[in-house]
Amino acid sequence: MLRYILVFSCATGLLVARGQQFSAYKPLNFPEAANVQDVATGDLDNDGDPDIVIGTDGGHVSAWFNQGGGVFGEAVRLAEAGRVYQVKLVDLDTDGDLDVTYVNWGAPDAGWCENLGAGSFSPPQTLVDELAANTACSLDWADVDEDGHVDLFLSSYINGVVAWYRNDGSQHFGPREAIVSCPYAWVCAAADMDDDGDVDVVTAGDGISWRDNQNHHFTGTLPYNGGYIATQLSDVRGLVLYDQGNDGYPDIFVAEEWNDRVVHYTNDGTGNYSWLNYVSDYATGLPGVEALRLLDLNGDGYEEIVAAVSDDNSIRLLSGSGSGIPLVTGVMGASGMAVADFNGDGLTDLVTAAADAGEVAVYTGDGNYGYTLLQTLTEVSGTVLDVAVADLDGDGLNDIVEAFYGAEVIGWKRNLGGDEFGPVQVIDDATPGVQRFLPRDVDGDGDLDVVTSFYQDRMVWYRNNGSGVFTAPLIITNTFGPGDEFDMGDFDGDGDLDLAACDASASSIVRFENPGNGNFEPPVAVATSQSNVRNLVCADVNGDDVADIVFFKEYTGGTMVCLNDGSGTFAAPSIVHPGLSQLYELTAGDLNGDGWDDVVIARGTTPSLLCMGSNGDGTFTALDTADVGEGILYGSLDIADMDGDGDNDLVAAATNLDYLFKWFANDGTGNFPTSDTIDVGYNAAGWDAADMDADGDPDLLVAYGSDLRWYENFIGSPYTVSGHVYHDADGSGTFSGGDAAFPGTPVLCDPSASVPYSGADGFYLFHTDPQAYTLSTPPPHPWWQLASSPATYNLELTELAPTAENVDFGFAAAYDTLVVSVTSTSAPLRCDVPYMRWLDLVNSGTQEAVVQLDFVPQAEETILTVEPAPDQTIGTILRWNFNLPLFGTKHIALLAENNTPPFLQLKDSVHAHMTAPGITFNYSLTHLRNVLCAFDPNDKQVEPEGYGEYGAIVIGTERLTYTVRFQNTGTDTAFTVMVRDRLNEWLDPAGIQVLGSSHPLTSLNVENDGEAVFRFENILLPDSNVNEPASHGYVVFSIGVRPGAPDGTAITNNVDIYFGGNEAVTTNTVLSTLVDCSDFGASITWLDGSTLLASDGLHYQWYLNGEALPGDTAQLLIIPQLGEYTVQVTTAYGCTALSDPFAALNTAIAEEGGLRMAIVPNPMGDWSRVHLSTPPPPGATLCILDLHGQTVRTERAVAQTTTLHRNGLPSGLYTLCLMAEGRRQTSGRFIVE
Repeated sequence: MLRYILVFSCATGLLVARGQQFSAYKPLNFPEAANVQDVATGDLDNDGDPDIVIGTDGGHVSAWFNQGGGVFGEAVRLAEAGRVYQVKLVDLDTDGDLDVTYVNWGAPDAGWCENLGAGSFSPPQTLVDELAANTACSLDWADVDEDGHVDLFLSSYINGVVAWYRNDGSQHFGPREAIVSCPYAWVCAAADMDDDGDVDVVTAGDGISWRDNQNHHFTGTLPYNGGYIATQLSDVRGLVLYDQGNDGYPDIFVAEEWNDRVVHYTNDGTGNYSWLNYVSDYATGLPGVEALRLLDLNGDGYEEIVAAVSDDNSIRLLSGSGSGIPLVTGVMGASGMAVADFNGDGLTDLVTAAADAGEVAVYTGDGNYGYTLLQTLTEVSGTVLDVAVADLDGDGLNDIVEAFYGAEVIGWKRNLGGDEFGPVQVIDDATPGVQRFLPRDVDGDGDLDVVTSFYQDRMVWYRNNGSGVFTAPLIITNTFGPGDEFDMGDFDGDGDLDLAACDASASSIVRFENPGNGNFEPPVAVATSQSNVRNLVCADVNGDDVADIVFFKEYTGGTMVCLNDGSGTFAAPSIVHPGLSQLYELTAGDLNGDGWDDVVIARGTTPSLLCMGSNGDGTFTALDTADVGEGILYGSLDIADMDGDGDNDLVAAATNLDYLFKWFANDGTGNFPTSDTIDVGYNAAGWDAADMDADGDPDLLVAYGSDLRWYENFIGSPYTVSGHVYHDADGSGTFSGGDAAFPGTPVLCDPSASVPYSGADGFYLFHTDPQAYTLSTPPPHPWWQLASSPATYNLELTELAPTAENVDFGFAAAYDTLVVSVTSTSAPLRCDVPYMRWLDLVNSGTQEAVVQLDFVPQAEETILTVEPAPDQTIGTILRWNFNLPLFGTKHIALLAENNTPPFLQLKDSVHAHMTAPGITFNYSLTHLRNVLCAFDPNDKQVEPEGYGEYGAIVIGTERLTYTVRFQNTGTDTAFTVMVRDRLNEWLDPAGIQVLGSSHPLTSLNVENDGEAVFRFENILLPDSNVNEPASHGYVVFSIGVRPGAPDGTAITNNVDIYFGGNEAVTTNTVLSTLVDCSDFGASITWLDGSTLLASDGLHYQWYLNGEALPGDTAQLLIIPQLGEYTVQVTTAYGCTALSDPFAALNTAIAEEGGLRMAIVPNPMGDWSRVHLSTPPPPGATLCILDLHGQTVRTERAVAQTTTLHRNGLPSGLYTLCLMAEGRRQTSGRFIVE
């Protein structure tokens, strides 16, 4: 994946590229916990080693992929379901790889995930979803009809039936054929039970039944009692068909959960439904036996019967009597098992499913029934409370340590390298109230142990054996729990880590001396009468090589230090900083390079980081205050060298709606003049800044809920791709030092979501990951063509070859042309306040342009100052004459004022006359601006603006132009302004062209997630109170619209604007809707003798004999006279069409006074509306007459539109009359259906 930053210098119109510092997030989330019900093994990704699939009672199917050597990666969720009781791997679509099938107690009854190759699976697809109460509990596969496709057997617990579903070869199954019944049929299996060459089926529940396959189909109908052959059983949970006597006839072995036994029935091969004979209890003393499997445990080619025994947590090899031989124990709620050679040593290994623990364990086998735990694959539920990064297994790679709220688990994930992490390995799964943990070497053996505090009641530590295997918790204290308030440091100079903590119950700070082996001495008070201590760190603030203790109080706000005299004796607390409200976090480190640890305090009320520099004697001096601009999370502060310049930077997590991490770059003196952000999309519950990929720089690890992500920092990455994009004017096809730069050209890289652009000298460079890439670059405009070879580079970055250089692309003119963009931008116009105007020109053609530029202000507008000054002034016209070189820019700034009344428009114009050899080009631009007395100075505009509220534009529009305007309305100069634009998915991040900006644009960084970041460093934008006109700024850019957008595609866009480290200002959202009007048409419907109805739209204009009818702009028209009518209909999206003519040759004649009536709809259903051409006269009534002229109903007419309800009118034809002043005013006929 590529990381880049694009830097643009407006002074020269050239671009400079540098590497993007942080990648898009890399997810490390994992499935939720559930009782594991079944486990299966098979090579899912065809890499030669077996993988693992599980089904859980919590309703999901997940897979672990073997990375080689029996090391498994993160769990991959394949399907969500109800309660998955069985999984089977089978090549369902006969494409040569294993698909995943499962049975589900819920909907659907059975499903599958198609293997798409290389370990990629389709979303879950339904196999069967028709059983009553959805109580499917077992499935098996066999080719019943011998057509080359496996068919499905499915048992239903409630129905007590096994059915089979024919596979038609395209993975469509059915119809359902119920073939055998058995009370509470829990399990089913297919095999040739009578040695006739076809597949029969056996099921077991509260008994055993079987069904004979006769010539590739099952005969008879249910209830099929002929195959019900054992009744003395209950709660069968396991079934295997195994030829115990090697006579060619499979015997039946069933596991009875409640009777704690496995029962054996022999098959005599007669096939007359009496062949099943009870022999004996094959195994007894198996409490809660859950599953039976036939497994070849020692690789000798012979399968043996193995049982999962839930209540005694074991996997047992059954031998024909007694309780068998325990293979492994401690499998909590054992529910399933499978075998495979996971580590490639030629010996059979074992994988077990533990329902109660919600975990899968992998054991290596020795070939003689001995097994050693290799890895526990745990799926942990709950919220990630905190995370830390540390190398727990001593392999040189930092692993991840996590604490889970809800699951009460502390665990860790092994760093497998190459951005891959293993599943959670449990350190302790009984940790209620866990608050904080620290990876530290407690016992001095060179590996990192884990120290943990709990809410109120205790502190413990877990000893690491060096490979990431931890002991049970070792008690430090069980009299109090310090919560978050503890840290470790060497207090007495003996080389081991002691511990300091807050004992809230005694309102004191205490220390625990470590004699070196982790057997901590009882606590000794360091400072008493210290209530409400919120945070505590150990740091050497006076340079004597022993740790002092720094802490702050939550309510009184004081930050204190207890100085250590070198022997572990501490002085009384002294003040680091006096009282501050809402202190959230504390950390320490050397910020100014003087060798003393300084103190950083995070404040919440005015979100900021206060840096206090140590003077080396226990006193402190303020260094700098970094303004976070957002709320600060508890536990959200860290110190790390984020930019690789050798000094410590600050990192903080911000809250509110922006969910940003901010880091502040240290200039080496403890001042933090610049900052950057990482958008993580949520409030972090826990995080750490540490080197995740062993490249020497700190990355960012972030946790929220059960989601875990990390963001790679590329400062220290050795993997780079670089080259030049150049103007191949000499046609050599190769880059030489004399070739002119071709700036601002995107370099496309696959795979990557980001796009680097060439810089001012045509050079580009970006940091990335080790893998294979394909690089290419399209011509930025049709008049340029690629002149170098190759057109596409295929390259691979590896540890031995981490860089790819001289990846060059040369362009030459396809034809000579003159292309200069001209933009005119204005600050918002306020009443009686001078304002800024800007003109920008960019030459993107193939030749130098000779330009004559005229600016013509409106008469009401007075130009006060101009920079640069015009070459001529002709009346009110300002004229500049200049040459615009290839890739050159011109920026003109004008200060103006106007005397136009509010809410009116100013109109000025720009005219450009441009020439090049053999080419003349004239361009005119009219700029309309509204004069407002109140406005939002930070906004976004789009061109074309589009029609109506949807901003409708023609589908196929190739580019949109955005203008972002901003103003510093704060109280001090803004040194940095950053505009963050989350580009819509239909906008092409490789198609940005900067058309102008108010100030030199330092960089444009289009990040991996498609967010464009425009940065103005050292902009020195004054605040509006000091210099209102100069407090404004802008950036204008055009961007390509991706082709293929469907009709109605909405492209929304807004930006966040940051002034220094302040909170983001979010602009309005602009909307552009792509509309295809080619199929839109208008039509006229005749409703009755005097009423016409236009087809649906938003606006209407009626015409009579080609002339517009004034005021007739409604969808309905009551015909005023005979003639030819048309209507123009306009939709909400601006589509306009004129209808075909409608000839009104015979229409009802209005009564005296010209009053006309329309009845809609006609015929009437339950109601119709009566529309009159004018309001009815006073006292008017509506009379309904039947065919005989008899009055059926009369009601008052008080409005121009009246709703007429049927109210029991029989079907038929009626006349509606409007009566007033003793006579009929108008009438109309209607039908009741």
